[in-house]
Parts: sequence; C-alpha cells; structure tokens
Amino acid sequence: MMKVRADVIAGIVSTLVLCGASGWIWWMEPQRLSTSQLMAAVSKDPKNAEAFTELANRQEHDKQFEAAMQSYLGAGKAGMGANSYAKAARCALKAGKFGDAQSFARDAIDMDAGSKVGTAATIAAGVFVELGDPRTALSSLPDAKRSVPFETDYIRAKALLALQRYPEALEAAEVAVLEPTSGRMAVLVRILRESGDTEGAYEVVDAYGDSADAGNDWHLEAGLARTAHAGSDRKQRDTGEAALQRVIQETDKPTQRLQAGVALGQSMLASGRPDKAVPMLKGLAAAFPQSDEIRYVLACVQRECGDIASANKGLQAVANRKANANALRQKLNRRSQRFNPM
Repeated sequence: MMKVRADVIAGIVSTLVLCGASGWIWWMEPQRLSTSQLMAAVSKDPKNAEAFTELANRQEHDKQFEAAMQSYLGAGKAGMGANSYAKAARCALKAGKFGDAQSFARDAIDMDAGSKVGTAATIAAGVFVELGDPRTALSSLPDAKRSVPFETDYIRAKALLALQRYPEALEAAEVAVLEPTSGRMAVLVRILRESGDTEGAYEVVDAYGDSADAGNDWHLEAGLARTAHAGSDRKQRDTGEAALQRVIQETDKPTQRLQAGVALGQSMLASGRPDKAVPMLKGLAAAFPQSDEIRYVLACVQRECGDIASANKGLQAVANRKANANALRQKLNRRSQRFNPM
C-alpha cells in the first residue's frame, strides 16, 4: 500500500476547507439570496449594506418605491453613503413623498461634495428637476471635473428645458446623446419641438426609430412628432397613434397621459375618425375635469360626429371657466394695486 505523507494530507484538507468556505461565501452573496433571505439578513444585521442595496435594487425594479426608499436609507446608514441617499430621494419622488424626496436629495448633494465623480449629485439634481425646481437642479450639478459622462449633460438639458433656455438646453442635449438612450433622445426631441423646430424633431424621431423597451418619455415624443408630420401617410399616423395609446395606458405621470390623449384625439379628428376618439376623450375628460384642452378637443370631435348639443355644452363650459379665471385675475390685480399704490 502506498504511504501518503502527512503534509500532503494536511494540504488536501486545507484545500477542501478553503474551497468549502469559498463556496459558502459564493452562495451567500446578496445577489444569490432570495428577497425573503435578504429581508432576514438586514433585519438580523442593520449594518449589512450590501444586502440593503441588493434588496433596494429589487424593490425599485418591482416598483415598490416606498419600500425601496427605506432600503436605500438603510444602505446609506450602513455606510454606502451619498449614492444611497440619492436613490432614496428618487424612490421617494416616485412614491409621491415629495418632502422626503427633497430632503434626501439635499442630503445626497451635501454628502457627495468631496467625491471624485458626482454620481449622487447628478441623481439628486434629476430629482429636483422632477420636483419642478430646475434652478436648484442646475446649482446642484457637479462641475465638469466631477461630471458623470453624458448623464450630467442629460440632467442639465432637462433643467434648462424646464427654464425654456432652449439654445443652452440643445447644446447640453447634443452632448448627452453622444451616448444615446431613449430618455436622452426624448429630451432632445422635446427641446426641438418646444423651440419651434418641429421638422427637426421629426427628423430625430425618424432617424432614431422606435424601440419596444423605450420609456414613455420617448413614446410620447415619437407619437407627437409622427402624428403631427403624418399628413396622408396612414402607416406613420398609425405608428404615432400606437405610441400615444401606449403612453395613455402605461404612464404614471398625469401630464404625459393628458398630453398624449389630446394629441391622439387631434390625430383621429384630423384623419376623419372622430367617432373612434370619443370614448377615450370622455374618459380623459372625467379623469381631468379641470383640463380645458381635453374638453375643447372632445367638443370638436363631438361636433364632427353630429352631437351638436354636447359639443356646445362642452365649449360653453370651457368659455365659462376662462371667464371666471379672468374675473378672478382682475380681482387679484385690483387688490394688489390697492395694497401697493404707485
């Protein structure tokens, strides 16, 4: 029988132990744990930053935004730092917790001040844009040395667009789309459209094409551009209307849904299919009772369908609301002049 040296046996044993330990670590990586295991891990150890981060990523992906917000905060408190607070702000925004979104975004910007790359500041600035505060967004963005390639330019373009500073917005957007995504391309198209270059907006949409996995921002801009440019091209109109219909069904942003509905109704009216627009427009008018724009398009469609009584009633309601708004504005102006005489 062959004798095996003791040091060989020891080496084999140590190798097996090392492999076993490595295998255990491999299986216990957060990415390989189930969601329930991750929740148990963070409950057992509140300093498990990696588990908190993986759990937050999954929750955000599943649109469990409030839960994701709490998990990102847990990761931040466990040492993950500014990026976690910025992502918590993003999730708070999506959960409708606007005060928390603002607070966490400010925390992220403050914590990110000394970083080499301003990822957290860029995410937080994007939150401020969505909160309707583009000036704070611009002042929060990292400088050129700390900018996130293309993404910082994208957020800058969105903020400048909100301020209607179109030439600057276009310059930032053109840099952002050097690495194109549907979101960045949507901002470029919107800048062109809102600045009056509707032909340029359509050319970008036509060149970039459509993607099934694109976001609603892109589908809205593509739908607006295609239906406005379609004329007698039925295929292009159908493609544009399908994009608008998708936005109406899928978006979680009321303004996008309303804008897509108005454009879809106008497209159906222009192409001689007003009867097909009535149910959709009635649904949107009920969902947005204060929108004069959707009521006006509905009235135009009803008139084309021969429902003159309903059309006149809708137009009168729009006219009455405008008259009331003008009267209120004049009253406020008179009050202001009374308290602030020249």
